[in-house]
Amino acid sequence: MRRTTRQTTAATHSGSSQIAGPSTGQDDTMVTGRTSSTNTTTTPTPIPPERRETRDEGRATNRHTEISQIAGPSTRADVPIDSPSRLPVPVRTTAASPTVRAAARKQPTLSNGVLCFFYPAPGTLKCPFNDCSAEFRAEVWTAAKQSVARHVRSLHTLDPEAIHVDCTGCGVRLGLRPGSHKCTVQIADDVARAGRFACTIDGCEKSYPSKQGLANHTANHRRQDAIAAASVPMPRPATRQNRRANPEPAHHRGGDARIPVAQAPAVPNPVASPRTGAPSNRIPTTDDAISPSANPVAGGSSAASNPSTAAICTPPSTRRTILTPRRSPRPRLRPATTTSSHPIEVVGSPELEPNVSPRRIAAPSHSSSPSSTDTSPIHDSEPDMEDEDAVDASPMRSDDDLPTHGEALILSPDDTTPIHVFLPQLRALARAPTTGATWDEFCEVMEGVTALAAATAKLPVRTEGSTNKRAAVDPADTQGIQTLYRRNRRSAIRAILSGANVPCGAGIRDATDHFTGVWSPSTCDATIFPRTDGRTPVPTGPFSACVVAKRLKKFENTAPGDDGLTYHHWRRLDPSCSLLTEVINTCLKHRRVPPAWKKAVTVLIFKKGDQSDLNNWRPISLCRTIYKLYAGCIAGRLTDWIVSNSALSPCQKGFLPADGAFEHVHTLNRELEKARTGHSDKCVAWLDVSNAFGAIPHLALETAIENCGAGEGLLQIVRDLYNGATSSIIVAEGKTPDIPVQSGIRQGCPLSGILFIMAIDPIVSALQGQDADHRVLAFADDLCLLADSAPALQIKVEEARAGLERLGLKINASKCASLHLSGRPPVGVRDSVFTILGAPMKPLAEGDAAAFLGAQVGFHVIPHKSTLADITELGLKIARSKLAPWQRIDALKTFFFPSAVHLQRMGTFAKTEWKTIDDILRPEIKATLNLPQEASNEYIYGSTLRGCCGITKLAEDSDIAAIDSAFKLLTSPDGRVTREAVDHVRSTTCRRIGRTPSNSEVGSYLSGDNEGPFRETRGSGVASVWSQARNASGRLTASWSLDGPPSISHAGTTLRAKQRREVMKTMRDHYRITRGQALIDKPDQGRAMECAAAHAASSHFLRAGDFCRFADWRFVHRARLNLVPLNGSSSWRTGDRRCRRCGNNIESLAHVVNHCMRYTSLYMARHNSLVARLKKAAAGKFEVVSENQAIGVQRLRPDLVLRKGTTTLIIDATVPFDNRIKAFEEAAAEKRAKYEDLRKEIANDHPGEVTVFPFIVGSLGSWDPTNDVLVRQLCSRSYVKLLRKLCVSEVIGYSRDVFTEHISGVRARHG
Repeated sequence: MRRTTRQTTAATHSGSSQIAGPSTGQDDTMVTGRTSSTNTTTTPTPIPPERRETRDEGRATNRHTEISQIAGPSTRADVPIDSPSRLPVPVRTTAASPTVRAAARKQPTLSNGVLCFFYPAPGTLKCPFNDCSAEFRAEVWTAAKQSVARHVRSLHTLDPEAIHVDCTGCGVRLGLRPGSHKCTVQIADDVARAGRFACTIDGCEKSYPSKQGLANHTANHRRQDAIAAASVPMPRPATRQNRRANPEPAHHRGGDARIPVAQAPAVPNPVASPRTGAPSNRIPTTDDAISPSANPVAGGSSAASNPSTAAICTPPSTRRTILTPRRSPRPRLRPATTTSSHPIEVVGSPELEPNVSPRRIAAPSHSSSPSSTDTSPIHDSEPDMEDEDAVDASPMRSDDDLPTHGEALILSPDDTTPIHVFLPQLRALARAPTTGATWDEFCEVMEGVTALAAATAKLPVRTEGSTNKRAAVDPADTQGIQTLYRRNRRSAIRAILSGANVPCGAGIRDATDHFTGVWSPSTCDATIFPRTDGRTPVPTGPFSACVVAKRLKKFENTAPGDDGLTYHHWRRLDPSCSLLTEVINTCLKHRRVPPAWKKAVTVLIFKKGDQSDLNNWRPISLCRTIYKLYAGCIAGRLTDWIVSNSALSPCQKGFLPADGAFEHVHTLNRELEKARTGHSDKCVAWLDVSNAFGAIPHLALETAIENCGAGEGLLQIVRDLYNGATSSIIVAEGKTPDIPVQSGIRQGCPLSGILFIMAIDPIVSALQGQDADHRVLAFADDLCLLADSAPALQIKVEEARAGLERLGLKINASKCASLHLSGRPPVGVRDSVFTILGAPMKPLAEGDAAAFLGAQVGFHVIPHKSTLADITELGLKIARSKLAPWQRIDALKTFFFPSAVHLQRMGTFAKTEWKTIDDILRPEIKATLNLPQEASNEYIYGSTLRGCCGITKLAEDSDIAAIDSAFKLLTSPDGRVTREAVDHVRSTTCRRIGRTPSNSEVGSYLSGDNEGPFRETRGSGVASVWSQARNASGRLTASWSLDGPPSISHAGTTLRAKQRREVMKTMRDHYRITRGQALIDKPDQGRAMECAAAHAASSHFLRAGDFCRFADWRFVHRARLNLVPLNGSSSWRTGDRRCRRCGNNIESLAHVVNHCMRYTSLYMARHNSLVARLKKAAAGKFEVVSENQAIGVQRLRPDLVLRKGTTTLIIDATVPFDNRIKAFEEAAAEKRAKYEDLRKEIANDHPGEVTVFPFIVGSLGSWDPTNDVLVRQLCSRSYVKLLRKLCVSEVIGYSRDVFTEHISGVRARHG
């Protein structure tokens, strides 16, 4: 019936599709007579039988006419949507019926200010002004119509009062969907224009009036074929529906429960007493567990049929060592000594070997599946509470053992660690005179500091001459990959995505000879550096501790030097950076570094090409992290000095605090666009400098510093860094002897990049000269030359070659590329060839691309859909890896999502394509969090400030990146970039509205305004960063203002040029906070989240999993969203909702973890663990007056009474359920009221300040912010952070064990 309806409708207008804009349903009435002017009431005239026969004949004839009516698709329910019709190019015409006279197609008319079009329209629309010969043709009816309207406004300066569309046949006024009108009048065929050029491609019947039109059409065919060839299928999201439709083996991730679903313990209901029929408290037997009728869970489902349920209900191993109060799961902590009257029982596991300490359990084998010979239940594919201690005993200890297994043991409440024993001596040396004896003593002290730090971190002993090279880690090795991630995140991700690094197969002697030659002394022409006087030198005064701490926090935990100490170690060993600050300032004062800091180990990273050629391996220097911290502090000062003094050419963007890569790519694309649209030429050359960092002479570095006015102090510092510097090379055979580094800079040193761009700046400045147009785009050693003609570019290439040779550098012509784009007809790429000393560079053809700063640049470059698939595959590899679940979340946020920002800035892919990746990754992230599919998405994408995970939404981020990119161009510190950006956006707006825009109109354009001058026009020519920003602003309701300095207003926040680097973060945080608040407002899943959102410590484990067991991770996310399998967890569930253990009316999570009297001993142990933590934190400052003892007239028993001088603290801990923040407030008020009389009594006996402090931690790990007032009085700031984590994690661990015992009936720990 749909086909018949379509054919009947099409026949009314010459048998062609009537495709138009959206229908309003007002023009669907058939009209044969006169129609009222209001077009609201239509009375059809009866059709005589002979007219019906005639109409049917015409309809049958026209049904075979192959003519399009140039309109948009109809959305009527009885008319199927078809593809847009194209302009008529009739191959043949059918004569009109001899009995019906066809109506001729009409041209637009203009009368009394009303522009009227007629539908169906002719293939060519003419201007309604008689003295104008303009004609308009387009493939789509609406495009031709808009072209006429735009022409009338722009050229004839007439803004029509209205634009109407009338029927060509009957004259009735049509609505927004002309194609839905059923006209009874036959419409004449559009006469084909003679002399048109037809497309010769099979299946295409289009023709064009000119050869250029046909050439463009043919080129578009080739482009579409290339796009189709580049497209690749995307994986399907692993939703429950897709898994049912396409069952595949489940991906086993790190931290997932390993117990097979079929072996999952049954979830029993209350076992009825045979006498009373009431639920009894006995633990169900095995027979109960396997009985189907005894295992209903909220309506009849069982844990065995629910993998997610089994994952958090798996009973713990009976081999567990149990400590009460609970030790920190990561690290292993001894139970705090207590004099509490609450008994603290330490119970050892009966299955432990006699010679094995209860604290240490041998590591089980960790594989991706449970062993067939091991009959004990194994829950985690990674170490759980006892298994993590096994990792601690491995021969090669993790560099992160310090924060997880040793932080709580080495960090004292006064913020000191063992290495601070050297602090007084270092302070004295920092204030001593700068003599040789002082320096020698300082070097000896530093050797002691390094040795003690390594011993405290329990690093393996590194013997002289050994490489200490770890074996390659298999990504399928759960324990190995997790340990590697804690030690070096980048190496772990590299192993997951592309496998372990291939060691260089060169021999030790070959490597020694090669790098001895590479690092041999080299020279340069020092006269190339112009001298600049009058600048204030770079400051070389001492650094403050806060500056050093800020710099240390920025460093990624990369591979360490020969001492084995990472940045992570230093952060834990010296949290306040007091010792590190004294060390750095002493070196700065003497303008020297210890000799041990000058020794480096170089690892080789393969680039591409022949692996046997050492030139194809990139040398990366592994220096001591304390040396790189010192160099990083100096680099920060030098960078600030360069920016404030404009000491470098603005064409150089490398290693500087600006969006240089994006600005350069945008500038290059803009230059090519101007050539294409401005009928001019643009020639581009991309130059590759051979071994630029390794070949730069030290003389060039020193001369650059001296002549630019940086000062004698910086010159002495840099000269000492390279004086006597050596490095050994690690190859497959071992490590080479130390090789003197007499040229080049250390790749991996924070100061090296800044020094290199200072040395190469004379070349960049000479290439740019005084030209107002861009002639060179430099990003460190990546040079892109631009010229307006082929001869001019060849001259620039020769200038660059000669200048680099004076600097001691060479260009590799085989790795260079060039492009000659001409905007003169025929527009396209010219085959010009450019040479370097006679060697040709690779010329780019149409469709080819050059990789420039991470972007594909060329003419008609096809965006590879394989890139999108590759991005998705990277995300899936991380999400399905054997990393711990918190490591997978951290890896996605640290490596995957940031890697997509550059592509989003470039607008390489549409928002819908980014949304596809979101849909694919969302089920994987929920699986990582052990959440069911129905869990609220707000928990994933909400802000960490609201207790959520803070995962990036790529689709939303693509819009934010488009706005951020446009704003950065308009506020760039590079004046040339800013001016060109303003000109570009004004010209884009001008093309849109057809006249020169005002500043407010430009702001309206960028804001996505569709009213006023933007109402009747569409499109602005070539797609650009401005059109992308406009579309994104419209979707995100961002408002732009260009009346004065550019600014953006969004959600009540106005961002100006000073906040140019905060745009993306501000907008992203707004949407994340909005989603987090929406989750909190949910009546069911938001109750616990409101408490968790009150303080960041409540969700501290999301980033690094500190002190968190895998079992706790699988429990806490479900518990906070109230998605645990309990009979009364949701009010909408049916069936028996009573507690399966005590028979309480409702088996809710609050009842299980707080009120079920069966677990009173565990509740007490949970409470006592908090008291023990507080007592330890206060040990250094306060005296314990009373601990859980009856005092006062009322014989109350507060947990702790502490006293220091005249200050007395009454502390009582409580663990309420996380049921909105009001529950915490009520618990605190109850405690204060309870101990108010005792407070007054103590104040009378001991004059001074007496305060009652309720200490509250929710049973799901929510930290009450009011606790901070207390803990800040007890210990240092760094220890406060640690204390919060320990308390939160211990409470979660106890609550999880209570829940597991409640579900399984197996005692998790002894109270």
